[in-house]
Amino acid sequence: MKRCAIEFTVGGKTYVGISANFSLSGLFIRSRVQFSPGTVIEMSVHLPHGAISKLTGRVARVLTTSTGKASCLEGGMGVMIMAKDHSYHRFISLQMSSQQFDSGRTEPEVSVGMQGREGVEERNGQA
Repeated sequence: MKRCAIEFTVGGKTYVGISANFSLSGLFIRSRVQFSPGTVIEMSVHLPHGAISKLTGRVARVLTTSTGKASCLEGGMGVMIMAKDHSYHRFISLQMSSQQFDSGRTEPEVSVGMQGREGVEERNGQA
């Protein structure tokens, strides 16, 4: 499945990361910033073709590197989705139907929406 840029907000602060491993019930956010399991987060997923999906979720698990620190490519959070919009339902449906035809695909997936941005950063403005 694709990886998409994501903005997530906790305690009034907005952060950015890369989302992957999408399903109807959850997703994984790769980010240097992690929150404890149980933390509720608001998310804006930048879907392909310019759509933005608004989600609410709860951190289910946290993955850190072997050094105990999160890096953009290795660490992150598994998030259980509690509320999703129609755009997200459609995205998942399209991804699942395309996987049936792409099962033999060997080329790497392309990141969506983060071109030209290094790593992960905190955003101080509105999302």
